Amino acid sequence: MKRGENMVIKRKANAFRIWRLATSVGWDCSAIELAKELGLTAEAVRVICKQKGWKLQDGRYSSEVRFGVDRLMKS
Repeated sequence: MKRGENMVIKRKANAFRIWRLATSVGWDCSAIELAKELGLTAEAVRVICKQKGWKLQDGRYSSEVRFGVDRLMKS
């Protein structure tokens, strides 16, 4: 497998991971929350979401501020 193919597969896998986690909380999450939970950078999450047309919450008003990311995303 070539390096470019590896990158495409990795990006698709990360997109699925983002989608799965974000849908589990009704997309009430920020890029920072998703990044922390998935071990990615917030910028990587933002880029993938932008490419997919997925809207995320503004970090200032996200569930992390209101409820705490661990309780919400790990339940």
